[in-house]
Amino acid sequence: MPRRFVDTNLFVRFLTTAEPTHAAAARDLFHRIGAGQEKAVTSPLVLFEVIFTLHSPRSYN
Repeated sequence: MPRRFVDTNLFVRFLTTAEPTHAAAARDLFHRIGAGQEKAVTSPLVLFEVIFTLHSPRSYN
């Protein structure tokens, strides 16, 4: 089973639900990963970007 790379956009869409269609797709992917139907990886830089973006007063605050 190939692994997907989960980038910042997927985490942000999942956590903010600002765009409902993208949020639903991200939620579905994370559920498949949690159920073991898909494998995924990410990087520490992506996690930093998620935190930085969500804390940014210009973005989501």
